[in-house]
Amino acid sequence: MKILVVDDQASNRGLLSYLLEEDGHEVIEASNGEDGIKKFDDQVPDLVLMDVVMPGMDGYQTVELIKSKSKKHVPIIFLTALSDDLSLSRCIESGGDDFLTKPVNEVLLSAK
Repeated sequence: MKILVVDDQASNRGLLSYLLEEDGHEVIEASNGEDGIKKFDDQVPDLVLMDVVMPGMDGYQTVELIKSKSKKHVPIIFLTALSDDLSLSRCIESGGDDFLTKPVNEVLLSAK
């Protein structure tokens, strides 16, 4: 699978890229929402892993824009350190298909 990882923290992107590439996936990295949208349009990934809290355009806004202009369904899994019910509900309401809490558990990441 081609997986787009959008996270403002280079260490998070690096860890996710390593884990996903070890499982045989191709990884595209984006450091913010704007870059994520551009790379989504250019690369048309099979899956997106989206951080929620980023400077500028946050993950919620980024997903809403991606979903509004995408012609095919691409699953989006939010990655978040937030654990309150409102934040997790907002992940789904903004167009996300699922979420994983940070730090990401390798077994859960593979399963999803």
